Amino acid sequence: MLLTLGQIHYTNTLPFFFYFDVNRLPVPLDVIKTSPAELNRKMKNNVVDMGPMSSFAYADQADHLLLFPDLSVSSYGPVGSIFLFSHRPLHTYREPSVVLTDRSATSVVLAKIILEKYLRLIPHYETAPPDLEAMMRGHDVALLIGDEALTAYRTNRMFYTYDLGDLWRTYTGHWMTFALFAVRKSVFEAHAHHIYRIYEALARSKWRHLSDPEPLVRFVASAHGGSLAFWRHYFDGLSHDFGEEQRSGLLYYYQEATSLGFLERVPTLSFLPDDGTLHEIQRNVLLGSGGV
Repeated sequence: MLLTLGQIHYTNTLPFFFYFDVNRLPVPLDVIKTSPAELNRKMKNNVVDMGPMSSFAYADQADHLLLFPDLSVSSYGPVGSIFLFSHRPLHTYREPSVVLTDRSATSVVLAKIILEKYLRLIPHYETAPPDLEAMMRGHDVALLIGDEALTAYRTNRMFYTYDLGDLWRTYTGHWMTFALFAVRKSVFEAHAHHIYRIYEALARSKWRHLSDPEPLVRFVASAHGGSLAFWRHYFDGLSHDFGEEQRSGLLYYYQEATSLGFLERVPTLSFLPDDGTLHEIQRNVLLGSGGV
């Protein structure tokens, strides 16, 4: 059976894939590159077996998913690629017209939590493709994520900008986790050995990047423009781990989303079972030996 792994075509997930070589895996695997929102839909519709997905989408599908340990896209403070753009300071609005990107789930709900609960605004929402100039024509505030947000932030000379990770830490003191790696339970049960090997390759790519960020920094600067210093700062602000602090922040986000009616309940974080295999994989990855 050919397994399918989703890949979000945003820079913030590249550490997992930069050294990930599907041709070296002893696993029949197809990698599908798409946007976060589309990947969420493909996971829900059983088109994709595993991959990075919006934290909010995980909550919606949690009963059918298992998480890959210690893999996420998180930040404590500025995330650098998720911004609200505004014609004037946010606190000066009462009922702003807010246009939301159609590429996200987690960030859309996060923006609503911040605007409605912490800034006490009464926004009117619309959704649109990620084009900042078009979004800001006739609207007060726009939300962009990912590489579109990075480009808009680097070139913006007109609008006030607010980093959602920074706002979240300011108001809650918590980490924010924007994306998680998950696999459908039925796929794991049928192909556990293959799933462990894929997890190991993703974890190995992450740790190889952390041990020497410069190759990825140079690659991204060449592909997207911007200085090496800009991209070093960007990756320094991200965490691709998922430890106790990140989990605590994510559960707090789920509590806030539930209290405002965006979720029915706070989901349980369920991980790949460990019969000793995960411990061995993590030991091998950290030692740089064995595996893919």
